[in-house]
Amino acid sequence: NVSLEEQDILETFITQRYLSSDECPAALVINSNIKNKKLLESALFAKFSKRISIITKPGKKDRGLLDVCKTNTEYVFQKNRIDKDIEYKLMKLKSGLELEHDISSIESYDISHHAGKNAVAGCVVYSVEGKARNLYRTYNISKINSGNDIGSMGELIDRRFGNIDAKNLPSLIIIDGGKTHLRQILKKFDELNIKDINVIAISKGVRRKSSFDQIHLSNNKSFFVESGSTFHNFIQEIRDETHRYAISSQQKKMKKSSMKSSIDDIKGVGTVRKKHLLRYFGSLEQMKRASIEDISEVSGIGKNTAKSIFNALHD
Repeated sequence: NVSLEEQDILETFITQRYLSSDECPAALVINSNIKNKKLLESALFAKFSKRISIITKPGKKDRGLLDVCKTNTEYVFQKNRIDKDIEYKLMKLKSGLELEHDISSIESYDISHHAGKNAVAGCVVYSVEGKARNLYRTYNISKINSGNDIGSMGELIDRRFGNIDAKNLPSLIIIDGGKTHLRQILKKFDELNIKDINVIAISKGVRRKSSFDQIHLSNNKSFFVESGSTFHNFIQEIRDETHRYAISSQQKKMKKSSMKSSIDDIKGVGTVRKKHLLRYFGSLEQMKRASIEDISEVSGIGKNTAKSIFNALHD
């Protein structure tokens, strides 16, 4: 059993994470009782127009996924600490970009795809406490824009800012790209009737060296970043984090797509069993590591079926 305080933390997390997001999985497995479970499920149903279950008493089929979640959560908690130097970094960023107002929030965007397919836009957020990982977002880019970085970024801006209150705009937006990318994105903001917003673009340096990175401002100014300065290091930190997040999000999408197609090819495995396999293992990589005995632990999977699945995955 968890304490009332821990229950409140869980409820707050679910509220902040999913009621302010564009996506939510069909089931949330939390391994703990919460007092407002039905209320939260109703709110999630109203938000996403589909039934979303909050599973507080996970069964056998959820055990493998829960182990993965616990490991990931511990990793995030270790990394997600307040940046003690963030105030100084934000001050140097404001000065370096010659901005009029203090920076309280930054959103940085990058596009990642694999040979023009499965394009994903990653959004990384910084606040006055540093990285705000709970506000990171991933956007699946449509096939029509997949492989087109400018089209992908324009689609992202449309979805992110199409129905936003002006008072909720970030202090600074950073996009990956050059002058052409910046002009197109500024044009997109103009179409959305968003005027007072600070947008900069950062183009990659020669031979990918950060010391040759260029920053492009909305007033047509461009300049190389001074290597080794706090301003440069912070810009590079944001860029690296955005790039990492976009790539990891795209890889997850690829793995999920790969797993679905791999499972679809296995004979004798119906829709329900496929869902149980996806839910239990979480990724194709995890599933490939599993033994026949591990697979047979999944609800509805017998020894013979587990053997067939194992053989199909290792052909």
